Amino acid sequence: MSHTRLSSACLLLLFFHAGCTSNTTRASSLSTVVTDTLGNRFSVSCSDSYCAVTSQDPGVTPVSCESGDGTDAFVLVWGRILSIAALQITPAGDLQLSGANPSHPVTCTSDANCLSPDLVVGVNKAAVSFSCMNGLCQLPPQSLMTIDVISLCQADILWPALNSCPYVTSPQFASRLVEVASVCGSTLTCANVPADCRQLVPPAAPAVDASGAPAVDAGSLDTQ
Repeated sequence: MSHTRLSSACLLLLFFHAGCTSNTTRASSLSTVVTDTLGNRFSVSCSDSYCAVTSQDPGVTPVSCESGDGTDAFVLVWGRILSIAALQITPAGDLQLSGANPSHPVTCTSDANCLSPDLVVGVNKAAVSFSCMNGLCQLPPQSLMTIDVISLCQADILWPALNSCPYVTSPQFASRLVEVASVCGSTLTCANVPADCRQLVPPAAPAVDASGAPAVDAGSLDTQ
């Protein structure tokens, strides 16, 4: 999968709503935690450019799939969902966003777990905050992006423990990326999430009959 270099003023810019005025505190004052889909907790530290996160478990370390000069770090990435990704930050401060990099969605039980209302992003020139929906931090106005689908498909995969890109070392990681490629191709936006990946909406409840018992498909009964 291809990668894109993003400047600090591009897609990954996350900022305090209060930071839009000259007499208030910038996003660097943000002091809180976010939790990924595996239950790992990360401390959040925002600058004017992006929000870096640090795992509270020393065994969870960022391992990106980029090579060359730079430092691997966990960073908040937003699309339709708020995610934690292991990216490489170049000496110039650019962020290397690659579809092959590990990422996990941020989970929640309330909007506060999504850093709302203090964490605000711009969508179509409007300032919006993430909302807690189906246990994930989501931006309802934002279309589902391929990076979102990749993150949803990695939700149950451990962060890599080896100092090597998991696309090479983890068969499950590699197979999920193949699944994403099969439904999303090379487009930036993608409306399809493979069935075995974390979903944006909960599965439909099974139908029940008048007695309250789950309905049975008569065609599946053994009549012999």
